[in-house]
Amino acid sequence: MDRIDEFILQQIKTVLNLGSQELNDNCRIVEDLGANSFELAEIFLSLEEEFNISLGNKFILGKTIYVKTIKDIVKEALNNSNA
Repeated sequence: MDRIDEFILQQIKTVLNLGSQELNDNCRIVEDLGANSFELAEIFLSLEEEFNISLGNKFILGKTIYVKTIKDIVKEALNNSNA
């Protein structure tokens, strides 16, 4: 696992107070992990700050968001900022 993935997983655990709970790419942020809209926004804002990227409106409330979705969104934004 690379540094980006590790940071994303750590942020999700920290914001949602999950402790040592195992996360995988198929975990749903709201449905499985219990995130609310404020926590989801906090996760995205911390990722924007850490990686100096803009995620804009990449997360939409009411849409199922998986851990893998967040990883993909961040990596896409990083690739676009380096282009």
